[in-house]
Amino acid sequence: MTTPTGRLIEDRGGETWDGKAWPKRVRCLVVLSLCVLLSCCGAARQAIEEEAEPAAVDPTPVSLNGALADCRSTFPDQIAQAEARASCVIKATELARPLLPFPELLDRVNALRKALAGQVQARTMSLVERKSIYQIGV
Repeated sequence: MTTPTGRLIEDRGGETWDGKAWPKRVRCLVVLSLCVLLSCCGAARQAIEEEAEPAAVDPTPVSLNGALADCRSTFPDQIAQAEARASCVIKATELARPLLPFPELLDRVNALRKALAGQVQARTMSLVERKSIYQIGV
């Protein structure tokens, strides 16, 4: 059977088809396939992220206050042990470095801490002078 314009009409289970429905069905099938593919990619990515999270979490929490207290108790003499104490404090603050938004500022503070500790231990600077310079520098 044909239409007045000459297009072929087929009977498919009671439906007539003039050739225009086929591209719409293919387009719908392609869109549906892309949606399924996209949802599968999202599920795979979520599974990968959930798998990676436990490895990123450190089982021991960072206790900066505890580490600094250990430095103070291990090196009680602020003049004779100034460089060793400063090294201990620098090592303790390195634990918090990944958590800081600007870790390069911690590097600057630690460099200042180390330089001032060297001067205090060499007795070219007093603790009061170190404290005033450190407060101005920070």
